[in-house]
This record gives sequence, structure tokens and C-alpha cells, in this order.
Amino acid sequence: MKKWHSWLIGLSLLLLPTACGGPRMIRTDEDTKLARVSFAPDGDSFLLEDIYNQFVQLRAFPGGELHWRLEEQGSYLRPTALAFSPDGSEVALPYDERVHFYAAEDGSPVGEIDLGDDVLYVPFLIYRPDDTLAVAVIRKGEETPSAENPLSVEIWSRAGERLGEPVLVPPCPTFMYLWLPFTPDGSRFAYVVKSHIVGIVDLAEGKSWEWNLAEPLHWDDYPNELPILSLAVSPDGREIALALLPRPNNTLSAPPIMMRVAADTGQVLAVLSAPEGLRDQFQSGWSLAYSPDERFLALELHEPKALVLYNLEEETEPRVLCEGEKCCSRMPAFSFDGRTLATVCWDQVALWEVP
Repeated sequence: MKKWHSWLIGLSLLLLPTACGGPRMIRTDEDTKLARVSFAPDGDSFLLEDIYNQFVQLRAFPGGELHWRLEEQGSYLRPTALAFSPDGSEVALPYDERVHFYAAEDGSPVGEIDLGDDVLYVPFLIYRPDDTLAVAVIRKGEETPSAENPLSVEIWSRAGERLGEPVLVPPCPTFMYLWLPFTPDGSRFAYVVKSHIVGIVDLAEGKSWEWNLAEPLHWDDYPNELPILSLAVSPDGREIALALLPRPNNTLSAPPIMMRVAADTGQVLAVLSAPEGLRDQFQSGWSLAYSPDERFLALELHEPKALVLYNLEEETEPRVLCEGEKCCSRMPAFSFDGRTLATVCWDQVALWEVP
């Protein structure tokens, strides 16, 4: 059989067609439990991370052919703590108190920096345009090493020097793995504390501030609730989107599922509801992402399971891309050009065309 014929058959098995208007599906190894997709800046590839089986894959975009697979034995791998350099030539991955760097071309190691022996884990990391790294680190406390310790937001040079003083923020709720807290240029970092307070770290100014959202969230009525489940900061750093948990005894005809808040003033810009057909069901926002041009917000609904796309420029009903148990909706991520939305579900990646 000719090589091109074999390649065509393999590709047809890799790309699983769906009904018209559905996503392109890329299937990976059967034993994978994918956590998130990270696109390369040049748009030619994407990274997949499996935090259960401890590996990272680089695959071609859009075909999905495997370029390399990196097995890791380090502890506390997080899908959000994985980043391409601005030129796409290398990948940064933190584990075991260090940030490790790998060549994007073949996955070979190209260096590392030591963050210190008091690191508990690194939940978030991103490159800045000047090739420094913005790193959010949970460091062990003096008495008890615990995830309840403050989060330290720091800037590190590629050579391994910490630049300036870290900005400490209070211990955060437990769902940090659902957050997208950095702006793409690493200039701002958003966080949630005490279930109703949203904070901003401005790394250029080396300062932070917080906004109390108890009133718009009705937190005082249900003080033991965790209304904010996850967040995403807009690419320009001017606003934060919050995915909300349902509130008990809610009498609203369209209960809120998301809230958009101005980063500089704390003003509530918009309160968004689930699509009309899903409002009568128990609903829970899960993970969310802005498109690079800030036209769209993609939201994963956990109950009922669904993937919803909100157009922020038009007052139209949000578009339900899929719903039901077979909906591949986990951890939405946009490509750098904004034309593709990717989600994961166990061993598959769904690639949606953005209108």
C-alpha cells in the first residue's frame, strides 16, 4: 500500500466527523484524561496536558498529528501552569520547585530555573513579551506547608533571577485549576478570596486591590455558599468574567450564570444568564474563556453539561454549541487568531469554528 494511502486512512481515523455545524474531533490515546488545550502563537500546533497520567503532548493544528510526548514524574502538575514562549520556540512547565523549559520543535530540555525549596506548587505561569515569566506560586508556610498559604505573584527572568518584590494575595478558594487569571501579556493577575471578593494584581505597578461583590452576588444572604466558581481576565485586563454557582431558593426567571466586572472600579458590567432552553434545569457555570478580540465568552456548564458561546458585542441569545452527556465541553480555549475554540473530554479534543 502506498504511504500516502496509509497516511490518509490514519488521518481519517484521527479526525472524527460530526453532524453539520459540529466540531472537528481529534482522538488521542485511549488512556488519556485530557485537562486543557494550549495553542502555539504561530497557530501550527497545540499542547495537551494530562494531569492524571502526568504527560504533555504537542500535536499539529488542525490535523492533530502527534509531534512529541513528554512524560513527567514531577508533582503538582497543573493544566494552567503550561505556556508557550512569545515566539513559540519553547514551552515552560513547572514541577518539583522548578520551571523546566523544552524546545517546542522536539520536546528536548533546554534549561530550567529554580524557584526555591519552599515551593508547594505553581498553579499559574505565563510568558511576558520581554521573555520574563509571570509566575503565581504557593509557597510553604513557616509552620505548616498548606495550600491555605498566600499566593505569591512574581516575575522571573529566563536566567532564573526573581525581579522585584513578589505581590502576596490571600489564600484562594479551592477551584483554582479552573481559572484563567493572567492577561496574555502577563501584566495583570485576577483572583478570588472569601467567596465574594475579587482582586487584581498589577505587575507593572507592583500593587494589588480588591472589590467586594457581596451585594451583587447576594452573598450576605447565603454566607456559607461559594458563589464564584471560576474566573477569566479579559485580554486587555480591563474586566473579569466570573462563572457562578446557582443560589438556593432563587426566584429569578433568568438566574445569573456569569458576571462581568470592571477590573479598575469593581462595577458590575453585565449579569448573564444561561440560554433560555437550559434555564429550567439545575445549572452550574464551570470554566470560561475570552476570545482574543474580546467579542466572545465561552462557558462550560457543568450541570446540565453544555458548551455555550456568548457574543459580547450583540444582545443576542447565547449560542449552545453542544449539550448532553456526549457534549465535549471541558476547559474552553481560543486559538491566538480567535477563529477556533478548543475543548477537551477525556481522550478527545473538539475544535469549533468561531463565527
